[in-house]
Amino acid sequence: MIYVSILAAIIIYLLYKQRQWNKEVERIAQVISDHRADQPLELPISSSRSLQLLIYAIERWHKDIGHQRQEILEDNERLRAIFANATVGLIAVNERLHIEAVNHMACKMFDIDAEGAKGRYILESIRNPHLESLVRYVVINGEPLSSDIELSTGNELILRVSISPLKVDNRVNGAVISLEDITELKRLDQVKAELVANMSHEIKTPLTSIKGFAETLLDGAMDDRETCRRFLTIIDSEADRMSRLINDSLTLSRLESQDHNISIEPINLHELIANILDMVDSSAKAKNIDITFYDQATDMKIDGNEDRMHQLMLNLIDNAIKYTPSGGKVTIMIKDEGQDAFISVKDTGIGIAKEHIPRLFERFYRVDKGRSRNMGGTGLGLAIVKHVVMSMNGTIDVNSELGRGTEFIVRLPKHYSAHPSDPVTD
Repeated sequence: MIYVSILAAIIIYLLYKQRQWNKEVERIAQVISDHRADQPLELPISSSRSLQLLIYAIERWHKDIGHQRQEILEDNERLRAIFANATVGLIAVNERLHIEAVNHMACKMFDIDAEGAKGRYILESIRNPHLESLVRYVVINGEPLSSDIELSTGNELILRVSISPLKVDNRVNGAVISLEDITELKRLDQVKAELVANMSHEIKTPLTSIKGFAETLLDGAMDDRETCRRFLTIIDSEADRMSRLINDSLTLSRLESQDHNISIEPINLHELIANILDMVDSSAKAKNIDITFYDQATDMKIDGNEDRMHQLMLNLIDNAIKYTPSGGKVTIMIKDEGQDAFISVKDTGIGIAKEHIPRLFERFYRVDKGRSRNMGGTGLGLAIVKHVVMSMNGTIDVNSELGRGTEFIVRLPKHYSAHPSDPVTD
């Protein structure tokens, strides 16, 4: 009978411990169930050694998961920052071509709202069928694709589009679209192509003339002394014209390269202009042109490169003399405007029609092509003037009336800035 009692007592004790263990497990399970992922996990201490070991293991596992979760959050935050602040447009779409994410640059390119675009079919937000067809091809075929597209959203834009498929377990479930604005690159390519064409044309004309007269001389015209002299004079003139063209092209190239290592020094404008007037004196007298120099700031100096400043003023004054008929007048004025130097070169020449003024500073642009070439112009003089002015952070304006003359007004800061304006491209 005593053994039965002992056995019953043991069974009752085990059942009691089991109930205790179950209650502790239920309490631990409730704590875990109520726990927030961003809070530390604090489990109750158990009287059971085996259960306490399990609690320690769960707490260590939770800490490891917490560290991994924090790393993932930080990585995601970095990726979101990179995505949002990328200098190229970025758009992510799912396999149904619905927009999942779009960054600020892409919104700017397509003039759309990021929040309004999310979740919408790409063609609903970005009304560009060409782009939609490219994205569709990538999602269907799982192959990356690149192409250029043109946009007309107020401003003409040319975008280089690169689309890459997003794959999970070798299955395409979306695509990432990268958009780079190449409008300026395309425009520069066009400018270069036009420059090469213009240079070829400008060089071809005197070269053809030189070759033609040289062949005529070799065919026997050199035996006629008078003809020979006349032809050689023309050849010499055309060779000079080619030389001026090449020199002006090299000058323009140097200006466009934005060489910041040029020497900067104080320039006395009065002395510089006076020297130029001595150089052009014979040309002015040959046409009986009266040149007047008004200097309201004799000792005014500006910071700059003297060679470039000399070239700027020589081009303006020489042009004024060239395009002013005999008996006309050229007036030059400089004055101090506080922070800036004011320079005016005014003539009573042939003037410029209003429709030509906006293009006046373009390379090789001539109002009267035949007349300009006859006067020895290369078509680059005013382009050089514009680049010199811009390299000095200055401005240039043109006032002109057909048949009544032209005035160029230049304003230059007297103190040199180490950060000149963006270069002007024609």
